[in-house]
Amino acid sequence: MIGALEDAIICRLREAFQGRVREVDHKPAKFDADELLRILTMAPAIYVAFLGWQRSARLPGSVMTTFGVYLVASNASGERARRRGDEATIGAYEMAVCTAASLDRWVPEGAAGPIEVQSCENLYASVFEKNGITVYGLVCDVPVQIQDDWGVPQIDAGDATGAPPSFLDDFITFHADQDIPPFGNVATPPPAPTSGADRADAVLLVTLPTP
Repeated sequence: MIGALEDAIICRLREAFQGRVREVDHKPAKFDADELLRILTMAPAIYVAFLGWQRSARLPGSVMTTFGVYLVASNASGERARRRGDEATIGAYEMAVCTAASLDRWVPEGAAGPIEVQSCENLYASVFEKNGITVYGLVCDVPVQIQDDWGVPQIDAGDATGAPPSFLDDFITFHADQDIPPFGNVATPPPAPTSGADRADAVLLVTLPTP
């Protein structure tokens, strides 16, 4: 699910920029030193990273996944050209606007609703400035139904009437060990029963006859 959404966002941005950037790919949320050195040779470039999810209050049975889109701009003419671009190279400002316009309100396959671009931030760091790159980060929310890549259904705990989950088969054997607290609560209740009938006050064992 997460990988499919990540791939869909990458494909969308590749189409939107039509070769105006050198690379559009997925990356972890943080760049290490080796990765930073590599992307210096690839800028201008765009990287997509999954940041996590939280329960969605708007859509029952869904979560709101969050993706970061990192826009890496570089220009030999200096910092101003990295932000504003020139005739030869796209700048960070145009990259940010084009990315937001391409993703906001778009519904990728597998999503439960449209993407919402929540913010755009200049991720200034001295190491970026020292190496001649400007990095902007966009945060995008994507609603998704809770379902894993193998199609396992959500756990159905039954309804408010106490009815069993609809996908459970009839049981064959039922076994319960029970501890019974003293009448009147005149003594400390015993600990929870452990495995084995010798530690239980009562044992319930039901085996259904086979057809």
